[in-house]
Amino acid sequence: MLEKLLQHLNETLGPDWPSYELETILYDFPEVSDVLVDQILVLRNLVLNPALFWTDPLFFLFSIAPLNGETADFSYLPSPNSLEVAKALVEVKKITGERPASNGVKLCILRCLEDDGYSVAPYPFTLISDKFPLAPGQTTEDIQNKAEALDKVCSMP
Repeated sequence: MLEKLLQHLNETLGPDWPSYELETILYDFPEVSDVLVDQILVLRNLVLNPALFWTDPLFFLFSIAPLNGETADFSYLPSPNSLEVAKALVEVKKITGERPASNGVKLCILRCLEDDGYSVAPYPFTLISDKFPLAPGQTTEDIQNKAEALDKVCSMP
């Protein structure tokens, strides 16, 4: 999703598109939505500062909604679920490659996994190290069900 948007922007506006005003960037789009604007703003930040998603917990949390095709809501601190975080991680890896994550971002991911009842950190959450252990108790069936759901979400275009 974001990869195609980046390709479109690079082809239509050239590689220096992040330096353009938002209105200029949106000029060639037949329909403009809040989601598109948020996605372009997230993408601009990823191009200008590829490490930002991996190091800034607030940018990480607020960018998850646009990376999942939703509008960012700055009136509250986001609390995404594991599938939303997984989709965002996969999308950003396509743009920036995998980078070292800060402890703040790792703690955000850890909280999400804890809230969704994970005992192990499967792909794409493997950046969580043993220094951030998850509580035991997840059944084998639950592990398989979550792995299947993650596989579907991470392979979606």
